[in-house]
Amino acid sequence: MCKKIHLRKVRYKSDIIKVNKLARQIWREYYTPLIGKEQVTYMLEKFQSLKAISNQIASGYEYYLANYKKKDIGYTAFFYDNKHHTLVLSKIYLQKSYRGLGLGKEIINFIEEICRKNHIQKIHIFVNKNNKSSIAFYKKTGFIKAGASVKD
Repeated sequence: MCKKIHLRKVRYKSDIIKVNKLARQIWREYYTPLIGKEQVTYMLEKFQSLKAISNQIASGYEYYLANYKKKDIGYTAFFYDNKHHTLVLSKIYLQKSYRGLGLGKEIINFIEEICRKNHIQKIHIFVNKNNKSSIAFYKKTGFIKAGASVKD
């Protein structure tokens, strides 16, 4: 498979600003029909504001900007759960016009390679139970449902 996407680690304030801008655009378009405008606004402030992203990075999250054809079109983020020796995949978000091109699978391949390099054998994700298209994507890429939980 030809590599189409480039993932660049978020290291600078300018990168955090790009992630925040992408988050606002993608979340409003994608999540408003699923959880409503008010909940999207709350989630963006709590989890994807400039401060929240900066705090997550400071606490161990790794964020990567997804670049396709010289354009930032999405991002991914994860952290290591050292207690359970797993990688927790927190986010994969792509702009609407770039979904369905195999780019999400390339991001999964990138995450799997990080796991191999770090001798991590499990990746955990949390997905809203009503997020049918994301659940289908994760199943298609080999993830299995391990259980259900209630998260903020």
